[in-house]
Amino acid sequence: MGGVAASALFLAGCGASGAPTSAPAPGGQANAQASGGGPDPVAAPGAGGDATAGGEPASFRYADPVGRWQIYGPGSMISDGRGNATYQGPHDRLTVAFTAGSSDATAAADAASRSGTAANYQVTSPPGSTTIGGRPSVIYEYQQNGPVNPVTGKSTALRGARAYVPSSGGLYLVEYSSTGGASTWDPQGAKDILTTFVPGR
Repeated sequence: MGGVAASALFLAGCGASGAPTSAPAPGGQANAQASGGGPDPVAAPGAGGDATAGGEPASFRYADPVGRWQIYGPGSMISDGRGNATYQGPHDRLTVAFTAGSSDATAAADAASRSGTAANYQVTSPPGSTTIGGRPSVIYEYQQNGPVNPVTGKSTALRGARAYVPSSGGLYLVEYSSTGGASTWDPQGAKDILTTFVPGR
């Protein structure tokens, strides 16, 4: 998924207040586990404290019943029934989406990081190599204008981190973003959420 499409996903889930709203995808399933069970709010390895907007420690384990992948996030995720899922909080969003095709994480991250067209888009940390789920992956951070605040009439600032993880037959895009204030944005915490991802293909 390219940078514009991923950003559009976040903005499409935002209400008039500029804060994301929880709207399950048609046929979606909240926090479904691979075993078919319900929410599993157990602490991620090394996590502690509450999960709030900005990249605080994640505490909800989600295992996708279709894609067979798992991740620890800040809240319950909604499955689209096709192996993708999203968590939508008051100010933050976590998305995992699989795209069939090339599994070149470096090329995908480079292209996405250069294709942002939202107002004031900028890459705040360029694509860099990392390991996610035992696979060589690429992660970068960005910032751009978020939805307009109806009270002030000004755009919010959306900050995010994206990871591209190679898999059999394609790539996973794992993205965490937030419209919370700069003082609440924790780049390392955001990366920590992304790196709990374990691919299922």
